[in-house]
Amino acid sequence: TFPKSSAFFSGPLIDNAFQDIGSIYKETIEATLALRKNRNRLDPAEVKTYIDSYFQDAISLESIAHHFFVSKEHLSRAFKSYMSENVSDYIVRKRMEKARELIQEQGFAIKHAAQLTGFDTLAYFYKVFKKHFGFTPGGLRKEE
Repeated sequence: TFPKSSAFFSGPLIDNAFQDIGSIYKETIEATLALRKNRNRLDPAEVKTYIDSYFQDAISLESIAHHFFVSKEHLSRAFKSYMSENVSDYIVRKRMEKARELIQEQGFAIKHAAQLTGFDTLAYFYKVFKKHFGFTPGGLRKEE
């Protein structure tokens, strides 16, 4: 059992421990406040770089906003102001450019190109491809 005297909870060792804990607490609070302050400081160039790196994955406006700790609305406005194109359109454009390259220049099968550019279904890939380019992926092959 511990002595009932308050002398047990004093002394240089205990005082140093409380100071250390206080310092850690203060640093944590300051770091948290700094993060909150910078939360709405979004660098659209960083967002573009992120999309360029992960456009083949299942990313969306919502998942990107979550990654950068900002609201979807803030991300959308900042990105459109920077790129003159909204996030979704930019992702689709990147995917379509890559799909075209995979099919036309590298000779990938259409189904494989669709999978590699983030499309789960071939029918949806065909639909987006035709809307984007004005012809089907098969039509791209006929151009050659």
